[in-house]
Amino acid sequence: LRLMLLGKDGSVGPALVRDRRIGGAATFTPPYASAGGELVRAYGIGDESQLEGWAYGAWIEARPIPLVALAARMSGISYTTGGAYTSIGGAVAVEPWHKGPRGNLRVWLALDRTHASGTAEPIPGGEPGDALTLMLLASVTAPFAIR
Repeated sequence: LRLMLLGKDGSVGPALVRDRRIGGAATFTPPYASAGGELVRAYGIGDESQLEGWAYGAWIEARPIPLVALAARMSGISYTTGGAYTSIGGAVAVEPWHKGPRGNLRVWLALDRTHASGTAEPIPGGEPGDALTLMLLASVTAPFAIR
């Protein structure tokens, strides 16, 4: 079990847009599955310093048989002004090259659905934005450890 805390007090861009965060996360990683979640309070979002909201996320990954992984995740942000952006997805991966806990390559086939409403809409006040994305991804874990 890993617990994490986050604190950030900063600004973004030449206009020095407020970009402050506080939050936490937890990850649990037993041998054949892992899961985690996070919750972050955001003060200033993107190029809008007055926007505030809650960012959240959760994920789970299972390895039901050797060299195969299944994963699902959900994330989003809920604006205090009434908008929300959510993303929900799932994926399956194969590991054509596996060297144990360190040093493996995974090839993922993933499907992701996003929905934006209110303040988070692509054009505020317009129609809610929906997207369905199919992705082919590769991820690599480095075959070395820094001690």
